[in-house]
Amino acid sequence: MSDKKFDEINHSDTESVLEVLFDISLAGYFPLKIDRHDDDPVKIFLGDRRQSGRENSRGRFREMMEDVFVVKIGNKKVGHIIGGIHDWGIYRLKNFIFESRIYGGDVIVDIFARLVDFLHSVGVERVEVDVKNTDKRLLDLMASLTFFPVGQSERNQSTYIKMLKFKREKTRNVFEGRFCL
Repeated sequence: MSDKKFDEINHSDTESVLEVLFDISLAGYFPLKIDRHDDDPVKIFLGDRRQSGRENSRGRFREMMEDVFVVKIGNKKVGHIIGGIHDWGIYRLKNFIFESRIYGGDVIVDIFARLVDFLHSVGVERVEVDVKNTDKRLLDLMASLTFFPVGQSERNQSTYIKMLKFKREKTRNVFEGRFCL
């Protein structure tokens, strides 16, 4: 992937929304390394939102409220994930773009598992994803990571399944008991 707008950054250049809202420094966390037995290491870098090149309101929103996670295998960028705060307890992973060989393989499970574990470790209570209802591969992936469906939405003539993963099992049980049939 040659998309230069989401390359990794020097963490002193910008503050992540996670750093601002959770009062943490991400410099010691990134890159996130994924332990695999392959020859090429898998790493997740914090990307630079400011390089989006947009001077409109969407670009300013991305700079202020979204984080970009760049995924590399060895020195090659293979994808990115965009996330942001949905409310004070939910961090939404909302845009995933990967090379097809990554999307169809088992390394994507490790990528999402590592990113979700990191988010939980810094205090995020719930991680949310919206998955297109026709994307069986991604629905199965999220279910394998113990995300569970909590609703659906319609956008751009498509139906999306909203899925949540809780940091604590007790919180999930309370949520299921009160809000799910």
